[in-house]
Amino acid sequence: MTKAGTHWPEVARRQASWLFQEGKSGHVPPEIIQILSEHPSVQMGDVLLRAVNLQIPSAVKAMCNSLKQRNLVPEGLYARCVNGDFHPDITPIVLAAQFNDYQILTTLVEFGARIDDVDEFEFRTEKFTLEHSIGTIAVYSAISSQVYIALTSEDPLMRAFELCSRLRVLSETHFEYRFHFEEMVTRCEKFTASLLSYLRNTEEQRIVFTHGTHDDFTGDFKEPLKVKAAIKYEQKQ
Repeated sequence: MTKAGTHWPEVARRQASWLFQEGKSGHVPPEIIQILSEHPSVQMGDVLLRAVNLQIPSAVKAMCNSLKQRNLVPEGLYARCVNGDFHPDITPIVLAAQFNDYQILTTLVEFGARIDDVDEFEFRTEKFTLEHSIGTIAVYSAISSQVYIALTSEDPLMRAFELCSRLRVLSETHFEYRFHFEEMVTRCEKFTASLLSYLRNTEEQRIVFTHGTHDDFTGDFKEPLKVKAAIKYEQKQ
């Protein structure tokens, strides 16, 4: 029988994506994670990216735990692909947000991963290039993920309103990518509509609509901040 380490040069070159195929059944053997983490030729952040791409929650969680044990969480969570299989601006959480994958995003967020705003995002591509434009669209697509907004925003409704407004402007100023930005706008609008549909009574409506309001009046009266915001940001749904 072939020993476990015999074929690892090949595994390192292909970054072990195929090893996680068994994990699609819901279980990744711990031996796989141990061998990957101990092999010097394997970059764990790159493997995490590939586990996200295969959408295997158990593999992602196991990889994050391994990164934590080795004190490599920041490097792993924000890793980029090492051989060109993915766009250079794609990180594990950007990819997970593009999939809108609740389980994987929950794991990554719990381990501290976040997506910086586009103006602060650490792009690896050169500005004013097609590659940079594609990376920018990918990041906007990720931050407008419904699951990502819900998991990371103190006020998901207001965050979605703000994103809608910003994305509309981009759809008008970047005509060549208008379709992509309009898709994101629609996604955010549907998200806000779905959130509001879960309100069960007038008390819950009052709490949601006035959340974040600074009450300058005496008594319990508060202005419906969210209604004013919806009008300001031209929400259609």
